[in-house]
Amino acid sequence: MFTHPWNKPLDTIITFSFAALLFFVPLFFYPTSSELFEFNKMILTYILTGFISTFWLIKIVINKQLVLRKSFLNLTVLLFLLGQLITTFFSINPHTSIWGYYSRFHGGLASTVSYSLLFYIALNHFSQDSQRPKLKLLLYSALSTSTLISLYGILEHFGIDKHLWVQDVQNRVFSTLGQPNWLSAYLVAILPFPLLIALNSKERKISLLLGLVAFANFITILYTKSRSGIGTTFIILFLIILYQLTKLKKATHTRSRLATFFMLLITSLAITGSPWSPNPQNIQDSLKVGGPLWPQLEPYLNQVKLTTQLKPLDISALPEENQKQLIAQADGRPYGGSNSWDIRQVVWQGAVDLFKSHPLTGTGPETFAYAYYWTRPAAHNLLSEWDFLYNKAHNEYLNFLATTGLIGISTYLILILSTLILLIRLYRQYPAHQTITISFILSYLSILITNYFGFSVVTVATFFFLIPALALTYTSSQFKTFTLGPGWSFSKKDLKKLKNNNTTPSLSMLQYIAITFLTLIFVFWFSLILKHWLADRHYAKGKALSQNGYLSQAIPSLESAVKLYPSEPTFRSILAETYANAALATKQQYDSLDQEQAKLLEKAALAQQQNYTKLALDNINQTLDQNPYHLNFIKSKAKVYLSLAQIDPQYYQLTLDTLLRATQLAPTDPKLLYNIGLLYIQLDNLPQAKIALRQAIDLKPNYDHAIAELIKLYQQENNQDQIQKLKDQLLFYYPDHPFAATLE
Repeated sequence: MFTHPWNKPLDTIITFSFAALLFFVPLFFYPTSSELFEFNKMILTYILTGFISTFWLIKIVINKQLVLRKSFLNLTVLLFLLGQLITTFFSINPHTSIWGYYSRFHGGLASTVSYSLLFYIALNHFSQDSQRPKLKLLLYSALSTSTLISLYGILEHFGIDKHLWVQDVQNRVFSTLGQPNWLSAYLVAILPFPLLIALNSKERKISLLLGLVAFANFITILYTKSRSGIGTTFIILFLIILYQLTKLKKATHTRSRLATFFMLLITSLAITGSPWSPNPQNIQDSLKVGGPLWPQLEPYLNQVKLTTQLKPLDISALPEENQKQLIAQADGRPYGGSNSWDIRQVVWQGAVDLFKSHPLTGTGPETFAYAYYWTRPAAHNLLSEWDFLYNKAHNEYLNFLATTGLIGISTYLILILSTLILLIRLYRQYPAHQTITISFILSYLSILITNYFGFSVVTVATFFFLIPALALTYTSSQFKTFTLGPGWSFSKKDLKKLKNNNTTPSLSMLQYIAITFLTLIFVFWFSLILKHWLADRHYAKGKALSQNGYLSQAIPSLESAVKLYPSEPTFRSILAETYANAALATKQQYDSLDQEQAKLLEKAALAQQQNYTKLALDNINQTLDQNPYHLNFIKSKAKVYLSLAQIDPQYYQLTLDTLLRATQLAPTDPKLLYNIGLLYIQLDNLPQAKIALRQAIDLKPNYDHAIAELIKLYQQENNQDQIQKLKDQLLFYYPDHPFAATLE
């Protein structure tokens, strides 16, 4: 069979592109983007996927033949992709379902197509005899990146970049992934490979080197303080220990390594602590002020009449914030941040209710941020994150259930189940590769577990699709193929002649046209993604300038963003707000002029003010035409009207109408009702203001701002009974509230 000489360089390009994907994407972030981490990782993934796909298709054109490896996963991945396509078609906002929610970006149809292409290409490319040995390059790339990320995370824990971030990165590291949970999910997916190879390799140098990589990964996971990540790590480590115990009789050299690993594990936990165990500093603090030395274990010990408490807790010795928290807990009122489990339970209930209202196709991929408000439980208002926008269900499975319905979740679960069956089958069929196969299995399991308590991100989703493809190509060299196309057809005599003359057969005109066409498609794709990236930079710059009051500098940047990417309503909403603020600023500047200057500039100022007003209204209306379901865009329209109302009071009524419309999408949002109450006060409709504020308080009994405004209205009526009831309610939740002190 003839193999075209161009195959070798094309194969090299594809292999190194996969290595680049695994090496650079987890590292890549850019400081001037609107979202530093996920956005840039998704952009790079799109570019590399397009690059890999183009060269793979060019190779097919050159060989005049498509050869696909047969696997039942081909069907399940295609089925999942088809499910996403169907749910995108029926989405409440197809733009979001294609490209993903802005600020998350991953999870839309475009990213799913990219990951699916990576799966198919990896499966077929690395199944070639010439490329299977190069799978090690991918492993080295992933391990090298995880090592760099872990080292950076460890340095973060010791304060190397604490001055650069608003977040307390020293307390909970996130390295180049951008969030502690994302970092831990990525590292625990990597961890089985260096650890299992280190425990089982017969080469001491490799064992030592990869043991250090695994240890760095583990320490960094502990430094994230991610409950889901650390909990998953413990499960994976437990399974690794079980696996190693089954091999002790066959491989005696692993005994000392397993013992060393176990000692390092216990020592690391003792030094750094975990969400379920104290570190030395915690124990030292407990010895000073009293109370249990191991609070997480104390309830279970108490059941058998044991304790870790050496002396009673001295509340007066605690920091003031801790004292307030204990008093609040004793009084049965919320204080400080809500427990992450409590938050998840409420959000999960909203996701289930959303599924019940759209059971077949859901609301569309990545539309959770819009649709969650429809079924948002009122209990969410009692959480510390009550006014946060939730763009994910914080459970990948419920997220699929709510946004893609039965079609999406069923195809997703079929894909997972078929992958698990495949991996287990490979483990049983190829005993010579069991160490690496069990690594693939545990890595995949870690993703399934962390996705239950959170959601996948770019790096983890890439592993989700590549793991089955790489496991197949690494373990099994015997497989059936499906062939489409005639390929090159030469007689033995012609082949001998080509070999003797060292010549390459010429490509046909049709092949050159096809290669040119594929190249142009990639150039178009690259330019599209680049425009998106540049538009985001302009948007981030313009938004920052607008928020800091530099309106004249912000407008050109935001206009550039809209021009580069006109289909993104997020850009238009901020541009509309900026235009409205510019109109107000023009009026305020004109009003500050003396009489003579005002007369000279009257026409110009009025024209500019009217122009900004028109641009603000045009852009905010276009925003809602593009996406009428995003509550933030409706709030943005209210902001535009509110700014313009300070120029023309007629906009107060339009602001009110807009917020009333918003309550139809978000019936349990007390902040909307609070602002509606304020607008009714502005319009001198006090009876309706009281109704709106009372509704806000009913939804959120500890809403201090709403309670204070309602008390002010009752003060105008001198209604002492209502004032006292509301004051008591305010003092119950906030004993030291400054407004309550003014009521004495």
